Amino acid sequence: MKNIKYLLSGLLAIGAANLNAQEVEPTTEVEMSADRPGASTGTGIVGKYKFQWETGFGYERNNIDHAGEHTYTLNTSLFRFGLSENAELRLGVDAQYSKANGESYGGLCPLSVGTKVKLFDGYKALPKIGLLCNLTIPSGKTEYYCNYVAPQVYLLFDNDITDKFSIGYNVGAEWDGESANPNTFFALCLGFSFTDKFGAFVENYGYFNTESKPVWLTEFGVSYQVAPRVQLDLAGDLNLKEPGKNYAVSFGVAWLIN
Repeated sequence: MKNIKYLLSGLLAIGAANLNAQEVEPTTEVEMSADRPGASTGTGIVGKYKFQWETGFGYERNNIDHAGEHTYTLNTSLFRFGLSENAELRLGVDAQYSKANGESYGGLCPLSVGTKVKLFDGYKALPKIGLLCNLTIPSGKTEYYCNYVAPQVYLLFDNDITDKFSIGYNVGAEWDGESANPNTFFALCLGFSFTDKFGAFVENYGYFNTESKPVWLTEFGVSYQVAPRVQLDLAGDLNLKEPGKNYAVSFGVAWLIN
C-alpha cells in the first residue's frame, strides 16, 4: 500500500511540474512563407527541416496565341522542404485538362525540381535578395511533354517599405525545353497587409524574347491565414490590352505540415 501511495504522489508531482512548465513556457508563433498566389516569388524560405505543401486549382482562357484554348488546372502542387535557414528544396507538378481547336486532352505536366537560396537579409533601403533555380524534367502527358531539360533561373528581391506595405520584384530567364532561346521574365509586385492574417497584392509580370512579341499580364489577389499553419488564397490574371481574350482565375491553399 505504501508503494502505491508513493507512486501516486510521484505521478501527481510530475503532473504538477508539467502544468507549471506549460504555464511559463512562451508560445512560439508559426511563421509561414507561401509562394502562392502570384507569378512572382518572394525571398522567404521554409524553416529548417520544415515541410510545406502548396496546392490549388485554376482556369485560363487564351484566345490570343492559341485560338479558343481553355486550360483547367485540376491540381498544381509545390512541395517545399527547408534544408537550412538559408536554403530549401522544391518539387513541383501540375495536372491539367486543356481544350483547343476542337480537341481536348489532359494529364500530368512535366515535373520540376529546384532550390531557393537566401543571399542577403536586406539592410535599410537595400532589398532582401534570393536566388531561385528550377529544372523542368522531360515527363508527363505527351501534349505537355518537353523534349529537353529546361532550366529556369530567377533573382528575387523584396523591400519592406512599412510594416504594412512591401514591394517585390523578380527578373529571370526561362527555357521551355524546345528552343535554345530563353524567355526573359520580369515581375513587379505590390503587397499590403490589412492585418497579420489578411493581405492583398497586385503585380505586373511578363515574358519576352527575340522570336515573339512580349506578353504582359496583371494579377490581383488576396490571402487569408485561417490557422497558424494554413493559408487560403484567391487570385485573377488579366491581359489588360485584351481582357476578354486572355484571363485566368485561381484558388489555393498553403499548408505548413510540420
